Amino acid sequence: MLKAGDKIGLVACSNSKTEKDRGKLEALTTFLKASYQIEVVLAPTIFVKSGNVPAIERAKALMTFYEDPEIKAIFDISGGDLANQTLPLLNYEKIAQRAIPFIGYSDLTVILNAITKKARVSGVLFQILQIMEDPTKAALHSFETLFFAQESIILHGYWRSREQLKGKATLIGGNIRCFLKLAGTPFFPEVEGKVLLLESASGGIERVSAYFSQLEQMQVFDQIAGLIVGDFSELREQNETVKLASLLEEIASAYHLPIFHTPDIGHQPASTAVPLGKEIRLDLMEN
Repeated sequence: MLKAGDKIGLVACSNSKTEKDRGKLEALTTFLKASYQIEVVLAPTIFVKSGNVPAIERAKALMTFYEDPEIKAIFDISGGDLANQTLPLLNYEKIAQRAIPFIGYSDLTVILNAITKKARVSGVLFQILQIMEDPTKAALHSFETLFFAQESIILHGYWRSREQLKGKATLIGGNIRCFLKLAGTPFFPEVEGKVLLLESASGGIERVSAYFSQLEQMQVFDQIAGLIVGDFSELREQNETVKLASLLEEIASAYHLPIFHTPDIGHQPASTAVPLGKEIRLDLMEN
């Protein structure tokens, strides 16, 4: 996916960054150059003094990278709430023509799934800044494994179902709150036969239960081939992960759905990079 000498673009399609974040990006740029000989180009729309860059400018910055033949991958380093403002402003025909990977997490779930739906292009659920923030180096290992070695994805966790997923699968999804922002729009992905991946930063058990109820009412569980549930940070911090496990077991029983519960994907720094929108080999290892 990447090799020495490649050039990548960094954008912020969700909430804009402020000058206090510039040091992190400079450190990341230096690290990628020294470690992998990767050249980094920053979009001019990343930083603002206050407020947020208008959606049209954020979308234009993203499309500029897609139109640049020297850019081999686009990493979004933002998060927040505003990424869906850019969806109707993107040129999906040009995105399909370049077919280079778009990488982001959290609110960038909306773009990851939109390009899968509208351009038939895959992306990666991952925040590249995590390779600088994770003391365990798990995120760095995942970055190297996927982007340079292109090996299969290994996740550790627990089955919440009798049924199990094996072999290859195509994943969709990402952050559950942001994924549901696509409901009722032309950007919601095709779910039939896919494995739905969900994680969350915020939300107690009541809100999370409501999210899963909405998916159920959308008949998503009737159509997908399986469910991979990552870290739900607020539930973990409130020691309520067991309640989520019970909810997943109920869904598994009602729909005879394979459900794998893993702490390896989420907003925590030690998070695994996972491709969305293309068939990959999954190795799901039970603890």
